[in-house]
Amino acid sequence: MPNIIRIEKNGHIAHLVTPEVGEKLMLCRCYKSSKFPLCDLAHAKLEGEVGPLIVEGPKAAAESKP
Repeated sequence: MPNIIRIEKNGHIAHLVTPEVGEKLMLCRCYKSSKFPLCDLAHAKLEGEVGPLIVEGPKAAAESKP
């Protein structure tokens, strides 16, 4: 599960989303998701071409063999 921090500054709201290693996330861009800022596919019921922003966490470091 990603770490999500809500940040409010000067009346503006932002979300800092940090995925875990190898985790893939879909972030809402239609503002209709009940799990905002995560996408719950609510955009599928809307007209238009909006869809989620897909973000992938960093890959795990490759293990080195001696």
